[in-house]
Amino acid sequence: MMEGLYNHPVHTANWQNTLSRKMAISDTVLVALTVLITQGLWLGWNSGSMSLQPWRQTMFGVPYYLVTLIIVVVWLAALSISNSRDVKILGWDSGEYSRVASASLHVFGLVAIVAYFGKLDLARGFIAFAFPIGTLVLLISRWLWRKWLNFQWSHNKMKTRVLVMGTEESAAMVADRLIIAKPNPYEVAAVTSIRADLRFKRPNLKVRHQSIPVFPYCDDVSALMKKLGIDTLILAGGHALSTRRVREIGWSLESESQRLVVSSGIMGVSSPRLAVKPVAGLPLVQVEPPAFTKPALFAKRVFDIVSSLFGIIVLSPLLLGIAIAVKLGDGGPVIFRQERVGLNGQTFNMLKFRSMRVDAERILADLKKQQSADAGNSVMFKMKDDPRVTKVGKVLRRYSLDELPQLFNVLKGDMSLVGPRPPLLREVKTYEKHVYRKFLVKPGITGLWQVNGRSNLSWEDSVRLDLYYVENWSMMGDLQILFRTFKAVVGSDGAY
Repeated sequence: MMEGLYNHPVHTANWQNTLSRKMAISDTVLVALTVLITQGLWLGWNSGSMSLQPWRQTMFGVPYYLVTLIIVVVWLAALSISNSRDVKILGWDSGEYSRVASASLHVFGLVAIVAYFGKLDLARGFIAFAFPIGTLVLLISRWLWRKWLNFQWSHNKMKTRVLVMGTEESAAMVADRLIIAKPNPYEVAAVTSIRADLRFKRPNLKVRHQSIPVFPYCDDVSALMKKLGIDTLILAGGHALSTRRVREIGWSLESESQRLVVSSGIMGVSSPRLAVKPVAGLPLVQVEPPAFTKPALFAKRVFDIVSSLFGIIVLSPLLLGIAIAVKLGDGGPVIFRQERVGLNGQTFNMLKFRSMRVDAERILADLKKQQSADAGNSVMFKMKDDPRVTKVGKVLRRYSLDELPQLFNVLKGDMSLVGPRPPLLREVKTYEKHVYRKFLVKPGITGLWQVNGRSNLSWEDSVRLDLYYVENWSMMGDLQILFRTFKAVVGSDGAY
């Protein structure tokens, strides 16, 4: 298998450049069509020859078709200058959208200024409609390209093959993050030691059921990458190397147009909290503290109150129907109240539609003895075919309808719409010290754990997602999670 790694063609730069060119063609067609069609619809068409009426001349004798052509060229140039098709951001960085919007806004402002001061007789309606419509079309186009590219990545196509260079611990950490990333543009093709005296213990690095080939330390990293068909090096554990050695590695990659990526070792921090500040040639990564400010928390609380109240009113017929179905199922209580741990470690009664037998808690201990929980989760007991779940409960759980009464918990203030998973007291007693950080915010009806696999997640991944949410909370992030929750519930993935 290791021999098969050799003779693998270097293809990363090829597909990235090809994709960038295709997007350039797409942008050209969309911008040209948007400007021409908007101009034709606003100023009219000649029914006989289907030519544009605005081919008439403006006040100073400038033909409208020339104005249209100039606008198209300037718009496309702005998209190119703003690096909106930069291969480093395609498919995963939201900066792609902001660059498209910013470039379009600047062109709109430039055209408006030139028309005003140059006293050009341009139709205001044409200008006012062409740019917003064109920007929207471009953003939709980029979104479709992103969906297509993510689909390719999910099928292990068009990925950037990387060599991870570090200590055994740091290489495993980086490889683990790259493997579970969604979307995942990287394929960890091999790992190698960062120094000759820091050898790996085994010929293969086992990470999340994957076996990654390990190569011994090599002075000529560029030559090794060329043999393996890899054009990107991720330097993990760079602290184990001198500054001079890191520079030498970077220089050695230049001749083969190979890329160098340096892992800072910082975990669980989103990009808005990071800023790279070069100081005398030394790139310093500044990490901003989490946004636990009073105005931000107040805005989150107002959003929770308004949204939960609206949800209760709109969903009241559904809530009533579910309550009747649960009651008719076995005659037991409709609402299940369970003590959970919330903000600052305080307990509260979380509400759910009862989806299990009345004696579910009593037989839990016997059930644990009979068989282990699913998903390798050693803290939260979850079973795909739990015999305690009622017939009505199976339907409720599949679409997370049993969670709807928690809207009253949100309205009361015990919970938030979005937040970490609210744990049981017996689970909290098994927590390691760092997990307690999740109690800095209110637990949520939904969260990152809900949209990334739910019960399919291991305990370690559940903790990682909860802590990531706490560290990187934002209102925009909450809205994105709510949108993704709807998709996850409809797909019912990981719900049991």
